[in-house]
Amino acid sequence: MADHRSRRLGGAALALAVAATTAVGGLPHSVAPAAADPVCENADDPVHGYQFFANENPGNDLGASLALADQFDRIERAVFCLTNIERAKAGVPELRWSNDLRNSASDFAQHVADRRWWTDNADFHNDPDLPGVPAIVQIQRRVRSYHPCTFFLGDPRDVTRWSENAYAGWASDAFTTARAAVAWWVNSPGHQANILDNQVTTLGVGVRAGTARPGLDTDPAGIFIQQFISCG
Repeated sequence: MADHRSRRLGGAALALAVAATTAVGGLPHSVAPAAADPVCENADDPVHGYQFFANENPGNDLGASLALADQFDRIERAVFCLTNIERAKAGVPELRWSNDLRNSASDFAQHVADRRWWTDNADFHNDPDLPGVPAIVQIQRRVRSYHPCTFFLGDPRDVTRWSENAYAGWASDAFTTARAAVAWWVNSPGHQANILDNQVTTLGVGVRAGTARPGLDTDPAGIFIQQFISCG
């Protein structure tokens, strides 16, 4: 157990339909490496920060910024691909991709990287900047603020079911990939339940560089957020 403490940390999984269900995860258990899946490109790419790309593009700040953004996009799509593979294995319909939810998840991941409150016993979904607001309500507000269910002015649809998975990995390439995040989630009952929920239809994924842990700076390091919804 101690061997994993400095490398990766799993989060709580929350889902809500008519009633909320919560499964709290702690430090991760060991997960056997999955065989490479050629279907999901970039599933084994580690998450690097800006300086990594600045070193690869000396004197070219724009090139480094574009490479960083491209990395996030590729790894987010890999998480989405791996998630739908897990649903297919379970006979659950695949999820649709949502740019609105991707923006929501990405902004939350960046806030986590900036705020860094994910200690061993923290609720990763409960932003300490919002005291007194339950985590399940915070998730609802996060996803609804990006209007993922509406497509035209006056569209009456709204988010009717929502959930969120969170993962952070650092210190090793093996712990900072889309495959590592999804492998941890599917080996944690609460997170797996969110992934295999047949009542959600849509997924957004946000990935950002950083450790999420106070006082810890290293590269590679990545924060992974999944947000699931259904509309009605």
